[in-house]
Amino acid sequence: MATIMGKLKKKEAQEQAAEIIVKIGKDKRVINDRELLGAVECAVGFMRTLKEIEPQYRVQKEIIAKKAKTLIDDKGTVTFIVDTEEWGVVECKVTFQYEAVIPEDRVEVLKGILGGRFNDLVRVKTTYYATPKLIELATDGDRGKDIAECIVVKEKAAQISFK
Repeated sequence: MATIMGKLKKKEAQEQAAEIIVKIGKDKRVINDRELLGAVECAVGFMRTLKEIEPQYRVQKEIIAKKAKTLIDDKGTVTFIVDTEEWGVVECKVTFQYEAVIPEDRVEVLKGILGGRFNDLVRVKTTYYATPKLIELATDGDRGKDIAECIVVKEKAAQISFK
């Protein structure tokens, strides 16, 4: 009889361990879902592991990006193909991109220079982006130097992917 009671208490304790509080707005309720509990615990573990290794991963990506930058000019893509002991053949693709941004305080100056062509040559989002045609004008147009002073070229973070 004692073993049956022990088994029942153990089962009850396991079921209680799967209790989850569900909040929706101000309402709270308790559900019993072992699968959800396991998924949340596992996901939290993964998230904490990822946070721990993220700085090390970032350092390795910076090394890869620096090496890639020495092999290609300006913007473009380079792929490293490596035969690793642990993972087999891995393709590491590094893509460099730039954006030509017009700072807010230079927009009116550029509007004065370009006049009616401003809307054709500048793409407006939250910030002002130079089109490839405007960049071309900045390098060899009649007022290229004036236009170039209105544009700031920013390097975007290198995109690195693995296959």
